[in-house]
Amino acid sequence: MQRPVPVQATVPSSSEPSARRRWNRPPAQLALLPDQSVVRIRTAVPADLDAVQDLHRRCSPATRYARYHAGKSRLAQADWAHLNNPDRAVCWLVTERGRPEHVIAMLNLVRHAADTNVVDLAVLVEDPWQRRGLGSELLHLALRHAERHRLRKVTATIPSCARRICTGLRAYGFHTTDTSGTHTALVLNLPRPADGVTR
Repeated sequence: MQRPVPVQATVPSSSEPSARRRWNRPPAQLALLPDQSVVRIRTAVPADLDAVQDLHRRCSPATRYARYHAGKSRLAQADWAHLNNPDRAVCWLVTERGRPEHVIAMLNLVRHAADTNVVDLAVLVEDPWQRRGLGSELLHLALRHAERHRLRKVTATIPSCARRICTGLRAYGFHTTDTSGTHTALVLNLPRPADGVTR
C-alpha cells in the first residue's frame, strides 16, 4: 500500500520545548497525497467544534455509521470533551491547504479505561476525500504516534460490511479478534522500541 509523503512538519516554538513529547499535542504537518493534493494535519482545540460539526453534516450516513456504528450527525459537547481529554486522547483534524477553517477529516486515539497502554483508533473522512490516500496517511500518523509513546496495542472496531477499511487495517498488521455479526474488532500489537519519549 503506497503511503502519502509528508512534505513539511511545523516546528514547535521555542516557548514550547516539550511540544514534540506531549501526548496530546504533536506538531502540525503538511502531507502530499498521491493525487498531489496537499493537506494540513494538526491537533484540535476546543474552538474547532463548529467546524467538526460541519464535517459531520457533510458526511454521508454510511460514512458516519462506519465511524460511530450509528447515524450520528453531530457530536455532543460531552463527546467532544472526551475526544480532546488531554490525558486520555489525541484528536487530529485535517484541513485543505489555504482553508484552515474547512475540516475534511478527523483522527482519534483514545486510551482504554482499563489499560492506558492500549488505545482505540477511529477515523472520519469526508466522502469526496475518501480513496485518495488520506486514510492511509492518518493511519500511519496514528501508529507512529502510538509507537513513539510506547503504547502496547491499537484497537479498532468497524462495521463488518466495511471490507475496504478492514483490508486497509490488515495491511498495517491488524488482526481480527472478534466478529459479532454487525461489527468486527481488530487489534495491532506494537513493537517495544529501545528508546522513545515517555508518556
